[in-house]
Amino acid sequence: MGSIKDIHGAELQALTSVIDFTGLRVLEVGAGEGRMTTRYADLTKSVVAIEPDAESLATAQSLVPPELEERISFRLVDAAELDEPAESFDAAFLSWSL
Repeated sequence: MGSIKDIHGAELQALTSVIDFTGLRVLEVGAGEGRMTTRYADLTKSVVAIEPDAESLATAQSLVPPELEERISFRLVDAAELDEPAESFDAAFLSWSL
């Protein structure tokens, strides 16, 4: 399934009005094809973006600009199986993942 584009930036604007990503270690649950990940990652300290679907994850990884490659870590894992301690993150969110 292709990702739906937020061509007017409304979703990103709503997200950043709730979370100030500046310098945060972020957990993104259900990153899918990365439709949001690269749009806010430049503000963060780091992003761990998890996704249980290998094809979607491969797409997300292929779309990361070089300047964000060291900041974003994609992991093929279901949220229930993530073994990172909660203290590893300052914020966590999901979008369209339920």
